Amino acid sequence: MLILAIILSILFIVILLMMLPVKITLDVILSNRKWVFHVAVNVLRIRLYKKEWHKQVASIEETFLDDILETLISDREYKKTRHWMQDFIHQCKNLKLITVFILQHLVFHKIKWVTHFGTGEASSTGIVTGGLWTIKETSKGLLYKIGNVSCNPNVSVIPYFQHKLLRTEFHCMFSIKIAKAISIFMRVNFIIALFKNTETYRILKLYF
Repeated sequence: MLILAIILSILFIVILLMMLPVKITLDVILSNRKWVFHVAVNVLRIRLYKKEWHKQVASIEETFLDDILETLISDREYKKTRHWMQDFIHQCKNLKLITVFILQHLVFHKIKWVTHFGTGEASSTGIVTGGLWTIKETSKGLLYKIGNVSCNPNVSVIPYFQHKLLRTEFHCMFSIKIAKAISIFMRVNFIIALFKNTETYRILKLYF
């Protein structure tokens, strides 16, 4: 009887832990072709994980464009091109499905997305700025539609008409229950494993 009570107590504690929300803070900054990622994970205000990554953005080499051009020229019947495009479209659909699945289980508490942009020329800066605003407002609308937003997202684009500049900062805080996080982690890993066997992954891995 005592053993049964202990087992039931442990099971109750495990279920209770699975229902606890995990609060995650994510910061992404792109400045001068350098990415900075910062992630912090908290449960009941206890810091469980914190890490920061830095990654330099390399320019696309000319050989990448040369290989694409050579493939298009040699592939006169467009079999390879069609196959790659079909695979790319299929992977985009998979990405959409997993993104919707993840967003549906997140509760956003803070969102801030600020972009500083300039081409050094007024007219082109204005055109690109308009495009960036469209992307951000569309993303915000989709987030409201798909996700659970408990804050007022702060998004902005700051144009620089006399300077060449690209700096974007994305800060967000969201929470998810531990059980849901485990489910999402397993599903994402499964999709990544499938993606690694595709032509799209092979091409991206080769050049980037």
